[in-house]
Amino acid sequence: MKKDIILAIDTTCEELFLSLVINGAETRVHITDCNSKHSLLLLPEIDKLLKNQNVTINDVNIFALSAGPGSFTGIRIGVSTVKGFIFGNNKQVILVNSLEANAYTQLKEGQIVLSLIDAKRDNCYVGVYTLDKGNIKEVFAGFSNKEKLQELVCEKTILSSPYNNNFNVAVNENYYDSFMKLVLDRAEKNQFSTETFAPLYLKKSQAEEEADGVS
Repeated sequence: MKKDIILAIDTTCEELFLSLVINGAETRVHITDCNSKHSLLLLPEIDKLLKNQNVTINDVNIFALSAGPGSFTGIRIGVSTVKGFIFGNNKQVILVNSLEANAYTQLKEGQIVLSLIDAKRDNCYVGVYTLDKGNIKEVFAGFSNKEKLQELVCEKTILSSPYNNNFNVAVNENYYDSFMKLVLDRAEKNQFSTETFAPLYLKKSQAEEEADGVS
């Protein structure tokens, strides 16, 4: 029986994360400061990772991708790269919401996890999650700010962020472990996303907002 080969990619923040899973064995690449050079680093790092494990991009049958929210440029680079890999091929895609991935391994019954990603200018992307009979349930997802954020917090709420932020929210040091657990669980359950392959922005880019203001 053929085993899955999974390539997971996250380009949604200042970091670059890659994971290659072959027969259950995982190899990671984690560059903590790309300095907005995802477009220059992504393909060479993928090529290096594949060569080190003696496989090619054609051997990969499942691509997992963080589709956002986060950096608009980073998201577009990740999405366009994976679209190029799967074009004309019978490949499966798993799209991951970064906010959900952050909460995935932190949730317990009766708890609420508020995942936050800094969107700059005192704004943030927020996802609120609970467990419903063992399954993660999204209560809220959207764009917020420091004032509105307090309306989403109660006594049972755990605040957590996958990345550094200016909201004094604790960083989940195990975020990429949680990200990969979500990826592998979805792969095992054949929960693929090829029919809804689109970025998760949660808001318009600054350029789009300025264009709307002019029109």
